[in-house]
Amino acid sequence: MMKSRETRREAETSWLVAAHSARWTEQIAQAVFREQQAEGSSLWSFCQRYGLSYAQVRFWRQRQQVQPAVSFVPVRVCIRR
Repeated sequence: MMKSRETRREAETSWLVAAHSARWTEQIAQAVFREQQAEGSSLWSFCQRYGLSYAQVRFWRQRQQVQPAVSFVPVRVCIRR
């Protein structure tokens, strides 16, 4: 039983170790956001509590938001003289 508790504790903090790395990946960002949502705290207070860069977390939040697809409309350019 003690081993499973330790394993769970390691899994709970593994996101934090990864979040303190200089370069983030999509997986790290997703783990951070899952943890922040689970806590239910604001992004700012979450960053303060765990010593994360608010600018970096906000950058990844904006990056992960779905951007509308760009659509192209065919046009015909006519030159008037």
